[in-house]
Parts: sequence; structure tokens; C-alpha cells
Amino acid sequence: AASTFLINMYQLFEDFVGKVLRSGSPPGTRVNLQHPTTLDINGKIKMRPDVVWMRNSRPIAVADLKYKSIDVKTLPNADVYQAFAYATALGLDRAHLIYAKGNEIPAHHEIRHSNVTIIVHAVDLDVSLQQMTDAIETLGRSITLDRSGLEIAV
Repeated sequence: AASTFLINMYQLFEDFVGKVLRSGSPPGTRVNLQHPTTLDINGKIKMRPDVVWMRNSRPIAVADLKYKSIDVKTLPNADVYQAFAYATALGLDRAHLIYAKGNEIPAHHEIRHSNVTIIVHAVDLDVSLQQMTDAIETLGRSITLDRSGLEIAV
């Protein structure tokens, strides 16, 4: 007889990164995990972005967490579509895709005929827990900054 122990790595990655982002959020911001919202005005097309940073009850940034290795040259279209929908629904000009590091390199994808940019990040899992936590907190702080390096004000 043998026992089996299975871990849902996607869920573990999402929970860990989300909680680190929440604990390291800048003063005056709140991080909502699995933030309920809708894409359409009538509220029929429901969505739950993995991470939404809020200030004064308004979204200032959004990220989707992905535990899968990708190559930027073959970035899954569905991931970009999903991030674009999140940015659009929340009225943001950027959305972030945060992957577990594999072949990824940071990238910016400017979406045609819109003002939305999808930004790809990779979290290195092959480092100490403290290094990983520090890197995720730094990433979270950088996401909540505007292009001039100042905190996003709403």
C-alpha cells in the first residue's frame, strides 16, 4: 500500500505570491485577492482578477498570476486577452502577468487601438524563501508606481 500526496502548484503559487503582495502593499493601498468585478455594464460577464491594488476604493493596478513556464516569443494569447480584459474592466492602462520563472524575460506588450499595455514579469522560484519574498514585495511596489516612479494617485 502507498499513500499519495498531491499539491496543486498553481494554487500554491497564486496563494503565496498573492499573500506576499498583500503583506508588502504600500501604505494607503489595499490588495484584493480574487477581486470580484464584471466586464460588462449589466454585470453578466463576471471575472475575478487574481490581484487588484486599491486606493480609496478605486483600482490602481491589476495582475494575473500564472504558474506555468512560457517563452515570451510564444506568450499564450489567452493570458494576454485575460489581462487586457481585466485592465479594460477596471479602467486601467496597464495589466501585469506574473509567471513562475522559466524562459520568461520581462516584456511590455502595447495593445493596438487602445491605451493598454500588458507587462510580463517572472518570479524566480530557484532562490531562498527570503530572496523570493523580497523580490515579490519589490515587484508589488514597482507595480503601484506610475511611469515617473511616483506612487499612483487616485
